[in-house]
Amino acid sequence: MFDIHVFNAGSVVILTGKTSNGTCWLLENLDADAPRWGVNGWVVEPRFVGPILDGAQADGLSID
Repeated sequence: MFDIHVFNAGSVVILTGKTSNGTCWLLENLDADAPRWGVNGWVVEPRFVGPILDGAQADGLSID
């Protein structure tokens, strides 16, 4: 199972923690004021997704 799921909705990208590690990483590394999508999801502008996913992968998480 992947730790973080990426859904490209066009003008925004939704990052969802699919494991406890993925969700915890997102909680610790995204701004506390970042818009939420459901319980384990965050809405992110496309320009920020690359660096976020690079950081998650550098910390050993898997991306879907």
